[in-house]
Amino acid sequence: MEPYRLVAIDRATRYVYLELHDNKRMETAAEFLRQTLAQYPFKIVKILTDNGVEFSYNLLVEAMNKKIKDQGKHCQTFPL
Repeated sequence: MEPYRLVAIDRATRYVYLELHDNKRMETAAEFLRQTLAQYPFKIVKILTDNGVEFSYNLLVEAMNKKIKDQGKHCQTFPL
């Protein structure tokens, strides 16, 4: 299996940071972003991604919305 390449490129300076991973889980992507921030010698003001699931909060948002709705049902059953 070929490794997943996570690459950060500054468009202005062409500064590149690259990591190879055996998975593309959200946790791996988050650690890659932390390492990227630590490696870059200047302030990062915008991050663009390919909207891969590892960089997407859509699944997290869906899960949180479901959790919030479920908690709302419990609050109606057991008012605080």
